[in-house]
Amino acid sequence: MTMSENKWLVNFRPNPEAHMRLFCFPYAGGNANIYRNWGDLLTPEIEVVGIQLPGHGTRIKEIAFTRLPPTIRALLASIQPVLNRPFALFGHSLGALLAYHLALELTSLHISPEILFVSASKAPKQQATNGIHSLDDAVFVNQIKELNGTPEAIFASQELLNMMIPILRADFAMAETYALEKKPLLDIPIVGMSGNRDVRNTQKDMAAWANFTSGIFVNVSFPGDHFFIQSQEAALTNIISEHTATIL
Repeated sequence: MTMSENKWLVNFRPNPEAHMRLFCFPYAGGNANIYRNWGDLLTPEIEVVGIQLPGHGTRIKEIAFTRLPPTIRALLASIQPVLNRPFALFGHSLGALLAYHLALELTSLHISPEILFVSASKAPKQQATNGIHSLDDAVFVNQIKELNGTPEAIFASQELLNMMIPILRADFAMAETYALEKKPLLDIPIVGMSGNRDVRNTQKDMAAWANFTSGIFVNVSFPGDHFFIQSQEAALTNIISEHTATIL
């Protein structure tokens, strides 16, 4: 299967001359399209590939995953055929957990990413929680509003909101119900990123990611809240370009 035939992967600007592929994992409720501008912002040596989960974006009619392990297994099968050049992983919020767990699985197969970028996500935990995915609709929606990343047009339309609630519940369930049995170490660099007004995932929270690699860890803060990824695209992609330049 070629990349264009793979439903999991969205290649915004195919570049056969690129030296590295950057696979980008979306936040809860998001889809691959949030990375559509990155090909123009990153250096030409980096080819941007967005991850499209079932139930999201172009796969809206498919059933969304609600648990992390089967998601990772499906991702692994889909991404392995296109790991024919050096690659890196980036994930924001839920996407950071997906990227980390995929990196673990790939490393166990002796296929290692060059670097892992984790953004706005606490380090993997060893105890599952109920979290917000099991709250009733009204309370759940209020919690989502507080994160300040969902367009107001969604909340203004009951039809759109009814469509989004099951997708968001599925994604939050995936993030909230998993637990690590142990703390496996990667041996690659990890770059942590956070917004300086994100009260749920502070720079101090991100610092705990240093315990998940025997390699170098860098902790970077940006202006903004949990969704600084939207307002700080240029600065964020510049950091990615700088760190991948040391590898290319």
